[in-house]
Amino acid sequence: YPLPGRQSCLLVEFTSTPEALSAWRRAYDRDILSLGTLFNARLARASTDAQLEAARARPLTRRERETLAWIAAGKSYWETAVILGISERTIRHFMANAREKLDVVNNAQAVAEAVWRGLIPRLAEPNSRD
Repeated sequence: YPLPGRQSCLLVEFTSTPEALSAWRRAYDRDILSLGTLFNARLARASTDAQLEAARARPLTRRERETLAWIAAGKSYWETAVILGISERTIRHFMANAREKLDVVNNAQAVAEAVWRGLIPRLAEPNSRD
């Protein structure tokens, strides 16, 4: 049974005759789909709760948040390095750490996740949070 939303599937094993399976599906398909959808929603919620708990366990440093805020403002690694008075390599390191801690794969996702979690301002104002 394919489930809406995330890529997921509910497997129901039925060991009987094909005729019995057809009768069972006519009687219970709607219930199984409802159960699968509910299960998927609960699993997604639990996954989100676990991700938030993990994020609290590995918070971003002040410099990682500051770097993310400048990247969110559209600055390049080089520009951010000049603004913060550190090397571009250090900026790359901060961003790699932030992506890992936020469990994302690119800078756009890191910025979106940081804004969603309230770690950096919605409108890129890098110095407004410590």
